[in-house]
Amino acid sequence: MSESAGHLNVRITVPVDVPALRLLCVSDTHDLHQDMPHDLPTADILVHAGDFTCQGRRDELQNFQSWIGRLLDEGVVKHAVVVAGNHERSLELSAKHPAVRSAQLAMKEELASRPSVTYLEDSACLLEGVRFYGSPWTTCTGESTWAFQKPDSSLSSIFSATPSDIHVLVTHQPPLGIGDHGGDARRCGSASLLQAVEAAQPLLHVFGHIHAGHGVYRSHATTFVNAAVCDDDYKPVQKPVLVEFVHSGVGDAPEST
Repeated sequence: MSESAGHLNVRITVPVDVPALRLLCVSDTHDLHQDMPHDLPTADILVHAGDFTCQGRRDELQNFQSWIGRLLDEGVVKHAVVVAGNHERSLELSAKHPAVRSAQLAMKEELASRPSVTYLEDSACLLEGVRFYGSPWTTCTGESTWAFQKPDSSLSSIFSATPSDIHVLVTHQPPLGIGDHGGDARRCGSASLLQAVEAAQPLLHVFGHIHAGHGVYRSHATTFVNAAVCDDDYKPVQKPVLVEFVHSGVGDAPEST
């Protein structure tokens, strides 16, 4: 892994049947994407692992759409893959009133209104020859007023649906023991998600949620990226992570951290 003034850079040696490309990974921008202090590197695909808003309001969603649109129009990225986080309240279709539910659905559809933007919610896509799977769910204890939250025991059936043939897993939740240290040093990851990752063995797992866990981590099969841009004070000062898929003989595999 290397570090530049504006981002972290990690290279992953991938099989020859996986395209060599660049993924720009961010998460937890909390409506402050425009305020990131660093210029973003060019990449083939932007991966945003959730919490792009503070409260999930329509104006925040529109700000996020405008930011992604600018990156696409300026050629910084060619595609964007997005999952929601617990702050995206308006995207969880939990409202019982038909009119409210209809408005929520419209916002979700609007988020991916551009063909080059893909919103994943327990779903998969194929972009540039790379298979992605994304899920917004995070763990909670007791009742939660946030979006996409359940006790970890209830998430087992959701995370276990992760396909085994994916290259990149995008979740808002970190797996247990990897990039999940909260500000008070507690482990905040999901055991259910860790089991799913170990079963699927993606090349890359991108997540966020726990701001203090920002960084790159490595296991024998998977590179893990906690791409949270905001720190624990909700300031967008943590660096985006540029992941490069390379073929053998081109650069080095990422170091363990």
